[in-house]
Amino acid sequence: MRKKSNKNLTKHNFFKYRTIAGYGELLKAIRTVIINILILSVIIFLCIFIYNDLNIEKVIIEEFDVPNKFQEIGLSGRVVSKKLLDKLTNIRQNATSSVLSYDFQASWIESPQKVEIPSVGLSVQSINNFLRDFLGKGTIHVLGEVVMNDRDHTSLTIRIHGQNEISLSGRFSELDSLLFEAAKYLQLRIQPYILAYYFLSTNPEECLNTIKYCLLNDPENDDPWVYNLWGILLSNQGNYEEAIVKYQKSINFNPRDARVFFNWGSVLSKQIKYDEAIDKFKIAIKLDPKFSEAYNNWGNILYRKKNYDQAIEKYRSAIERNPKISTIHFNLGKALYNSALYDQAVVSYNNALELEPENPGIYFDLGCAFEALGSHNKALDQFIKSLNLNPDSLLQISIQEQIKSIQSNK
Repeated sequence: MRKKSNKNLTKHNFFKYRTIAGYGELLKAIRTVIINILILSVIIFLCIFIYNDLNIEKVIIEEFDVPNKFQEIGLSGRVVSKKLLDKLTNIRQNATSSVLSYDFQASWIESPQKVEIPSVGLSVQSINNFLRDFLGKGTIHVLGEVVMNDRDHTSLTIRIHGQNEISLSGRFSELDSLLFEAAKYLQLRIQPYILAYYFLSTNPEECLNTIKYCLLNDPENDDPWVYNLWGILLSNQGNYEEAIVKYQKSINFNPRDARVFFNWGSVLSKQIKYDEAIDKFKIAIKLDPKFSEAYNNWGNILYRKKNYDQAIEKYRSAIERNPKISTIHFNLGKALYNSALYDQAVVSYNNALELEPENPGIYFDLGCAFEALGSHNKALDQFIKSLNLNPDSLLQISIQEQIKSIQSNK
């Protein structure tokens, strides 16, 4: 019996060890799969990163040469270059255009692309630079220097590598203005469309001059955007027919630009050609189903026609696609109010106020909705807020009449 027990024990240990060995092989296989997945994920990430980077034109702002007097007061070459970079950023941000294919960077800021890939000995940047050179996507380098000719006279020279330079001069106290002029020059030479868009709201004459410059100079691939911008400029000036001609030219270059059809529809709406305008908004939505502004403007036309139920539907479609635009919530509130859905109107007005809390018009309409619901105290609070935010508004007389009416009924 003891021998049989030993034999069973040996057999049990054999299966035990074989099971452990099997688990070990399984864990080893799982670890190999995980490592391979991680390596593949890193490769995919790097490929996407490099691909996206190759689609962006790089502009490197080098450290400027400045006189010792500048450095003594803290205006080092890097500080002056950074000021120029800030001016460029300001132009691009105020242009409010999504067409930003150039990335302006300071040369001394460490790039995350310099990280080396393990076991390869190459950095992401070196691989990217090789591909950029191979594909002919060179990097633009901007150099500059500042010279003080006397105690107060300053000269600023900007050079775009491989292109002509520009020299600007003025008093030391005007350095910021000189840098802003230099930023406009760089933007004109590198991506003039953005400068034209910047001038759209600040200087219409310069906007038109820059538009014409864009059409006469490279790159040609910005022509559809330029004609669209020209249309917006003409529309702002009330030249609707001429604006439509520019939108048509833009569409001839790129018939799949939803924004141009939207702008065209907006002009037709201003001309009270509502059916034609809706047709353009429909095309814009077909090209870009997430185009919330197109749904909103479609809703505006229906609202003007007093088709409030259909307007509500379009406004809600717009909000589903982008709930962060206060105007659409406000428009929905007005449509709901005119449909006698006052409680829902209150919700929409409050949603609008969350996004735009300093708008007196929203408080006024919210007060009207509370008044319709019989909530006189709440209505009074909203009217007073509206009046305090803008006591000189055109709504002042209406607000004061509403306040007197509520107070007399108390």
